Amino acid sequence: MVTGISRVTGGAPIAPAATAVATTLPAANAVILPSAYVPAVRGRLTRTCASGIGLPLASKAVILTATDSPARMDTVAGSATSFATAMGGAVWRPAARQMTRPNVHARFMGVMMPDTCKAGNTGPGVRGSGGPGGLPAVARSAKVGRGGASRDFLRFLAGAAILGSTLQGAPSQTAPKPTNTYWVYVGAESADLIHRIRFGPEGTVVERTTTIGELPNEMEGPHGLQTSADGKFLYMTTGHGRPDGKLWKYALGDKGDTLVGEGLSLGYFPASLDLTPDGLYSISVNFNLHGDMVPSTVSVVFTPTNTEVARIVTCTMPHGSRVDPSGTRQYSTCMMDDQLVEIDTRTFELSRRFSLAKGKEGPLAAAADEHAGHVMPAATGAPKPVVDPADVGYAGMKHDMTPASCSPTWAQPSFDGRKIFVACNKADEIVEVDRDSWSITRRLPTGRGVYNLAVTADGTLMVATLKQGHMVEIFDLATGKSLARIKTSNNIAHGVTVSPDSRYAFVSSEGAGSAPGKVDVIDLRARAIVGTVAIGQQASGITFWKMK
Repeated sequence: MVTGISRVTGGAPIAPAATAVATTLPAANAVILPSAYVPAVRGRLTRTCASGIGLPLASKAVILTATDSPARMDTVAGSATSFATAMGGAVWRPAARQMTRPNVHARFMGVMMPDTCKAGNTGPGVRGSGGPGGLPAVARSAKVGRGGASRDFLRFLAGAAILGSTLQGAPSQTAPKPTNTYWVYVGAESADLIHRIRFGPEGTVVERTTTIGELPNEMEGPHGLQTSADGKFLYMTTGHGRPDGKLWKYALGDKGDTLVGEGLSLGYFPASLDLTPDGLYSISVNFNLHGDMVPSTVSVVFTPTNTEVARIVTCTMPHGSRVDPSGTRQYSTCMMDDQLVEIDTRTFELSRRFSLAKGKEGPLAAAADEHAGHVMPAATGAPKPVVDPADVGYAGMKHDMTPASCSPTWAQPSFDGRKIFVACNKADEIVEVDRDSWSITRRLPTGRGVYNLAVTADGTLMVATLKQGHMVEIFDLATGKSLARIKTSNNIAHGVTVSPDSRYAFVSSEGAGSAPGKVDVIDLRARAIVGTVAIGQQASGITFWKMK
């Protein structure tokens, strides 16, 4: 049994990690991959039979024993389309993508075999069907190529893939370095910090860190972040600390960021926020984690004067505030009421509701109870008193109702605003609602715990964070097909934002306990992580700033 893997060029073997995958196979088939092993993998993809049999591929795998003498050269059919493991099966990559770790090298060189597909039965496939984790059927059979004994190497990898996470459908090329430079802002809730992240040809770095808040003895928690379209301002909500959260505004600049005025008190625990395209209004959902579970509100702020002009009662635990591209509609969800809510930004009134409850999907009356609707007129003289159930008490139902079946956490309009994608965190699916017909048009199954969503500006892809699954999932919006699930570099995937050129997704992962938060940069063409940086604890909201 192989107990370690050392350099192809020689050198002391690497001791297997304590958590190494261990198994006992016949001597001719023994391949053990320590959890610290990250291979440099190269392969070549060719066409596959339309039937899903992944011929005509083979590869030579250089596998080194613990003593480094002699090096084993095995020929295994199909391995150029299989997956290689890293970090004990917790992270998977396509065999054609190169990965490196100092002093650790194992190469899988693609070898062409005669095309055995019959004429007229070929197609431009990347991988076959039927194998665990997306492995082609030929990989499962592990038939020998030229001059070698039968190997179950791919069978071993396929079995390990079931225990780890799988990156499916990834293209074969190694991700190139970016030619542009990109900046994002991300919050660290448990550290009261905002970080400016720069990603470019030189790598991924924390360019600037700003301490936020006004109560040094309290954790105030930056949660929602959004930059103005002109890149001049950053808006941020703090949701922890004393019950009422606040909205903060920062002027952004290359030399530093400056707080503009004092924080503005909103409702209880303002969470995600968005801006109208002209930047004149911010719209924040007041999630309300305090006290009784009662209907909460959405706060509308006129940004030039930092004045709250409307507070609209919507539902219990609203989350996922997003304005459509036209700027005329704002959408949010109700985690405990299983609803999608639409607000008309021309009147700041709740215009439509949609039930996401299993078996009860469909339109609802806009005024769901006596408190729903517009509670602070913005265009009249003296504003009326705000009727916020969290402030004045609530005589109605305190959520003694059927448990949520969807638990929606995000509402994301499509690039043209005609569709609204809703993340059903509990049901592990994304529901597509047509704006005009106000009906469900598609359901997209996801990995565990879909949380936040973002769509590319070109309208081709949607990126979803899987909070409980610790992954990111990429969807083709034309077909609804899941293209990849990518393990994040940290636990508890949270927020996602996409660059305006539709090339990169930036994902925040909270981490657990005292572990730092992290931001991963994902190349949406290569479908691979191309940059990672550690930040303060509990990474949260993330927003794009600019690119050059």
